[in-house]
Amino acid sequence: MGTCCSSQNPQSQEANSSNIVDLNTKAKAQKREAVTDDQKSLYEKIGGEKAVEAVVGSFYGKILTDPLLAPFFKATNMKDLEKQQKHFLTVAFGGPNSYKGATLRKAH
Repeated sequence: MGTCCSSQNPQSQEANSSNIVDLNTKAKAQKREAVTDDQKSLYEKIGGEKAVEAVVGSFYGKILTDPLLAPFFKATNMKDLEKQQKHFLTVAFGGPNSYKGATLRKAH
């Protein structure tokens, strides 16, 4: 009796070796991606970009329908304001910082 694989042809041995390499690569990638909730930023925990967009849209939607608050935003470019608020909250919650505009101090 030989080894367990001695009866296999070379092509079969090569295919098995390739499958093992693929599985090892996948396992390593999954291990790198396995981040515990404690390691995630608040941005990731709440759902990332989609969550921030939803909250900002909802917030300003409510502001603009409020009879006491809406007048304060009458002359405001809401599209720009929402964009800036999304950038601010994204960074504040630990998300990616892609903001290239003026500093908060210069803007206000």
